Amino acid sequence: METIGTLAGGIAHDYNNLLTVIMGNLSMAQEETDPHSITAELLHEIEQASLKAKDLTHQFLALSQGADQDRSGCKGHCMQRLFQ
Repeated sequence: METIGTLAGGIAHDYNNLLTVIMGNLSMAQEETDPHSITAELLHEIEQASLKAKDLTHQFLALSQGADQDRSGCKGHCMQRLFQ
């Protein structure tokens, strides 16, 4: 479980770095876009998907922290959250 936690933590870190770039550029694009345009709707969909990806990152971090605190402490709970 410790190895899975370490892997999950590494993935979460890299994934978070990617999301930071995506969400930062998304924010700038939204500021430059007419709020009633089709482009604004598409950017909103990107934003919603990015927020779901952010939640997934938090689940990876929970798995990682659970493994760091206690090798058996996660007892499937973190894995269930990860795959919901």
